[in-house]
Amino acid sequence: MPGAPTRGRLQAHVPASGDSDLTSTAMSSPSSHEGENTGISVQTKFYAFNFLLYFYKPKISIDGNPAEKVPWGTTFIATTPGAHTVRCFVPYVYLRHMGDSTIDVRVPPGKTVLLRWQTPLGSLYLKGKWTVLDAQ
Repeated sequence: MPGAPTRGRLQAHVPASGDSDLTSTAMSSPSSHEGENTGISVQTKFYAFNFLLYFYKPKISIDGNPAEKVPWGTTFIATTPGAHTVRCFVPYVYLRHMGDSTIDVRVPPGKTVLLRWQTPLGSLYLKGKWTVLDAQ
């Protein structure tokens, strides 16, 4: 879309060669944010018995922007310091927003807020579970 901000666009880069977790992929924002570490790191997980979810990628949205597909594992999203709303869900078979849930976080300047989003346990109609891991 012409004239639209590129802040929401993410670009994947190859994880370090020592990274043995094939589902963990680091993401970064466009080059205008390189060198900055202010943002949100979201780790997306699903329970092993829901192995079919591996074939359906989660979607993450920040502050109401359009949701973007991300790989399972850890995704870094560069943001400005301040309050943000993070939303995550998985388009799964006939459920367009399986596990849809949001969390409000405050990102301190120069820090990364670490979050984990887990698919629902027991019913696909429940909300996903958010956990704040830490701020680095």
